[in-house]
Amino acid sequence: MPAVPPVNVYGEGRDIDRLVERRRDAEWFARVLVHDATRYIVGWNERLPVIYTPEGPRLAGVTHREVAGLVTGEPVLLGTLNEAIHVAIDATDSDEAAVLAALPDGARLSELREIGSLLPGAEAALTAAHRGVLLWHSAQRHCGRCGAPTLLAEAGHTLACTNKECGATHHPRIDPCAITLVTDGDRTLLGRNKRRPGSIFTCFAGFVEAGESLEGAAEREVFEEVGVRLSEVRYHSSQPWPFPGQMMVGFIGVAETFDIRLDEDEIAEARWFTREELRAIVPGGPVQLPRVDSVARRMLDGWINGEI
Repeated sequence: MPAVPPVNVYGEGRDIDRLVERRRDAEWFARVLVHDATRYIVGWNERLPVIYTPEGPRLAGVTHREVAGLVTGEPVLLGTLNEAIHVAIDATDSDEAAVLAALPDGARLSELREIGSLLPGAEAALTAAHRGVLLWHSAQRHCGRCGAPTLLAEAGHTLACTNKECGATHHPRIDPCAITLVTDGDRTLLGRNKRRPGSIFTCFAGFVEAGESLEGAAEREVFEEVGVRLSEVRYHSSQPWPFPGQMMVGFIGVAETFDIRLDEDEIAEARWFTREELRAIVPGGPVQLPRVDSVARRMLDGWINGEI
């Protein structure tokens, strides 16, 4: 079976040189921060700057001169895209008006959930890195081992404990999550989660536990949520999901049992659907499919079209 490329949103990072080998060179990074060609992506309250063009939204970067007038957190090296080095910075402590004034004419601050599926793939990947690393910074202000304050290192990609007796180095937290499309060949089993309002039916997902394989997590979550056993689980594709920092790992699961037993704490409803039923879904109807920028939707579209 040929390899499946990442989902065409957030995962399209192939065009980004993440400059891993330069992160420990503090002098080089200091020069980068004041270079006129460096593009700063300024975040504000988890919103990002975009310009709306006839082709759709595009990330709006600024130079170090525009950033100089803002109250910001520490910069984070994102990497090189289109021959320009991009740097993430958080300006939430600045007034929104000041941030907007620093951006190019016509740019505005938008929620990532609104624009992620509309950005070009590589730009979407930059936004995922931007959001993930900066949220990790805000949550990891102190060492998880000794409680001392932490300082950014390696161009923002590690946090170092300031307690010399501890000396711990912390890396960004990424939570692996197995998500599974269940099928018996002619039908797929989808569920509606109690915690999410609306009528979206989607695949079954859950976090991987300590000591558990990804495939084991896929099987366990399906059984826990709908009581269905799987006879086969095969990998489909993966996708970073920056809400806030998951790695979604998609699987196709073949059902071995077919009776549904709901986990009533999590699942409001679960149903078997045929391809024809899913093709007939219309906007605003009683059944809706997951977002187009999700690995769940990619797997569903592939199944509906007979590709998997």
